[in-house]
Amino acid sequence: MNILLNAIIGLILLVMAYLLGIKHKVELMHDYHTRKIKKQDINAYCQTSGLGFLIIGISWLGQGIYDQIMSHDITIICYGTFIGFIIIIYAQYRYNGGIFK
Repeated sequence: MNILLNAIIGLILLVMAYLLGIKHKVELMHDYHTRKIKKQDINAYCQTSGLGFLIIGISWLGQGIYDQIMSHDITIICYGTFIGFIIIIYAQYRYNGGIFK
């Protein structure tokens, strides 16, 4: 069951990464996350945030696949989620001027 849950969460995050990073659906983010982004920076913001979601999604999906092959701890999810959140926070500071501004 845990493997299926990891795979479902990973696929949802990958869809979010696709919609944000490729399709530039900035409306998926909260209004306060995109309030101060300049129009010319919206595509770059979407691509950077989409990359963060992509890394998190791959780590969740990868953990589900890895658990199927070998029973192990959750290190893939921890590292991938940490790296993905760092990229998303970077995009927030770079293009919005802060996380909640």
